[in-house]
Amino acid sequence: MATKAALRRRILNIRDSLPPLERKTCSETIAVRLMALPEWNQAKGVFLYVSFRSEVETQYIIEAALEQGKVVAVPYTDYERGVIVPSVLKDLKYDLAPRRFGLLEPKDTSLRPLSPEDIDITVVPGCVFDNRGGRIGYGMGFYDRFLPDLPGSSLKVALAYEIQIVPLVPLDAHDCLMDMIITEKRIIAISS
Repeated sequence: MATKAALRRRILNIRDSLPPLERKTCSETIAVRLMALPEWNQAKGVFLYVSFRSEVETQYIIEAALEQGKVVAVPYTDYERGVIVPSVLKDLKYDLAPRRFGLLEPKDTSLRPLSPEDIDITVVPGCVFDNRGGRIGYGMGFYDRFLPDLPGSSLKVALAYEIQIVPLVPLDAHDCLMDMIITEKRIIAISS
């Protein structure tokens, strides 16, 4: 079995080579699937990553969630403590600025921490996934440290292109499983 690092590199190379129009079309399909979920409609608080580079795009989802009156939080990365702080987003255009690696995150003046207890759905980024809910992130462990703080009722959903799904992801003891993975072709619901 390939190591996590090798699998991450291989799948990211494939993902990065997807034509922009294909990424956009697939992202729109994935967004529609996510927002058609009954859990989405019932959710009051949602935590969404702000898409970066070739990730499944989340801007449309964030805008729609704000229009639907949901409490929308996005990650603020506290690199010194090694943790993600969910921060309530009021305005996609004015609350965010590029931080480390060029990731759009809340400005210090826009930081509004949200308790994990108030998050009904967490939308998780990643590089590689499998049908068991296994996930390989970007190798820094931020989400694997954050996800256990969520209430058990909070749905953990990964958004991925179908090309990011592999037969088996090598997992370590600290790796958190997803409850659901949504691609442009299907919804993979993981039974616990």
